[in-house]
Amino acid sequence: MITAARPRPVSGVSSLLLRASPESVGRARSFIAAHSDTYDADPDTCQAIISELATNAVVHGSNGGRCEAIIIRFYLSDQGPVIEVWDGSNAAPIAGRLESMHESGRGLAMVELMSRTLGYVPLVQGGKIVYAILEREQA
Repeated sequence: MITAARPRPVSGVSSLLLRASPESVGRARSFIAAHSDTYDADPDTCQAIISELATNAVVHGSNGGRCEAIIIRFYLSDQGPVIEVWDGSNAAPIAGRLESMHESGRGLAMVELMSRTLGYVPLVQGGKIVYAILEREQA
């Protein structure tokens, strides 16, 4: 996982503000599925990635319940389609090892395999943006 400037949109940005609750993960998946064609992205890959990123934002990024919202953004950059999740935690996301026998902690490692780049950017006002850059789907 890298910490670097995230890519910039080359076209419009689709965004969704959600309550940081488990029910919001399904809404995030539906939102991403509805926009995957717009950004030339594989819908199955997009839904798998947003499931993990949104779940992490709800479970780990709500700052112990003090942050009540997450933001989902989806757009096309010059590097490819980008899925972003904004949350209220300052903690860096950590990708576990895939060969681990633990029941959790491997999701970000799987997202790294499914995306071109997985990164995050700390926000000056607090919180962070976790983003995945995807391959464009070939027509």
